[in-house]
Amino acid sequence: AAMAGALDPSAMDKVQEQIAKDKQPNFFRRLKRVNSIFDLAGSGVTVSYQDGRNRKSVTVPSPLSDPSVANDLLPQLFALLSTAPDPESSEQVEQPARLNVNTAPAAVLALIPDLEEADIQQILGNQPAGDDVSGASPAWLFTKAQIAPSKLAKVEKYLTTHPTAVRVQVAARVKGAKSAALMEGTIDLGGPRPRLTSLRDLSDQASTLLPQAP
Repeated sequence: AAMAGALDPSAMDKVQEQIAKDKQPNFFRRLKRVNSIFDLAGSGVTVSYQDGRNRKSVTVPSPLSDPSVANDLLPQLFALLSTAPDPESSEQVEQPARLNVNTAPAAVLALIPDLEEADIQQILGNQPAGDDVSGASPAWLFTKAQIAPSKLAKVEKYLTTHPTAVRVQVAARVKGAKSAALMEGTIDLGGPRPRLTSLRDLSDQASTLLPQAP
């Protein structure tokens, strides 16, 4: 099959006509499942069209394969679309734990399957700052860190840019006393209702972690 960019204008017109026909509902067409939005950046569409008596085919690459185009459109796709199936129960609403790729250190990134050392260095060198709007979605892993879309499609299920766990500390001190009780908890907001996932007693460190009583 030829690439779309190598076609002459008359052949391109035939391809566009065929694409318009293929957009019509067809219950017999077998569709390819998209498991990750990154799949849209790393794939192409093969179009078969009639050229006289000959049946030809051409591969049309995704416009998202161009980082300059993806830089504008990919964050919008992440914001508006999802490849996750619709939940059938409240238990399925709960999201599995994911790694915040915007702040993850090298040692943690190294635990992710399919990421090579070169990929990790690219991620570390392009992690967005706190006020960088590109950090709102994982799109920057392709547009800035230039990780291959095929690889990102495999690891996206481990990553997030919107962590759902928060850490809180609760301190109590009797008025006039120098000692205090200090508890630290982690709350997971990724399910249908918040849940406490860890609780630590830090009272023995309260004197260094808390401001001194007047």
